[in-house]
Amino acid sequence: MLIVRRTVILLTLCGAGFTIYYSIVFARADSLFRRNTMASVKSAVLLVPGNADYHALLAEYIEEAGLNPDEELAAATEISPRESRFWIRRAFRAEVEQKFQDSERFLREAVKVDNGFAPRAALMNYYFRRQDIPQFREAARAALQTAYSDRRPIFR
Repeated sequence: MLIVRRTVILLTLCGAGFTIYYSIVFARADSLFRRNTMASVKSAVLLVPGNADYHALLAEYIEEAGLNPDEELAAATEISPRESRFWIRRAFRAEVEQKFQDSERFLREAVKVDNGFAPRAALMNYYFRRQDIPQFREAARAALQTAYSDRRPIFR
C-alpha cells in the first residue's frame, strides 16, 4: 500500500512538473511572439513549432526580407488546415509567383474549409483578375449568397 501511495505521489509530482515546464515554455514563446520582430518570432517558432500563427507571422517577416516564405506558409496550413486565412495567404503568394494552378487550388481549399464570405470573395476576385468570366460569375453568386449583410465590398 505504501509503494502504491508513493508511486501516485511521484506521478503527480512528475505531472505537475511537466505542466509547469510547458506553461513556462508557452509563456516564453508568447512573449517572444508579441515582441513582433523577425528574430523573436523565429525563437517563438523554435519553442512552439506547432503554432500556426507563429509560422504565419514569420512568413510575413521572411517575405518582407525578400526571401521565400512558402515553407512557413505551408507549415501554417499543415498545422491548422481548417483556417481559411492561411490558405488564402498561400493563394495570394502563389498568384504573385504566377503559379496560377496552385493559387486556384489553395483558394478552393479555403472555400472547402470555411463556409464564410472571405474565402468566396477571394476566389471571386481571383477569377476576376484572371478574366475567367464563367468561373467569376459562379464565384460571385456564392460570395453574394454568403455575404454577411453589407454587400458593397463585393462591388469595389
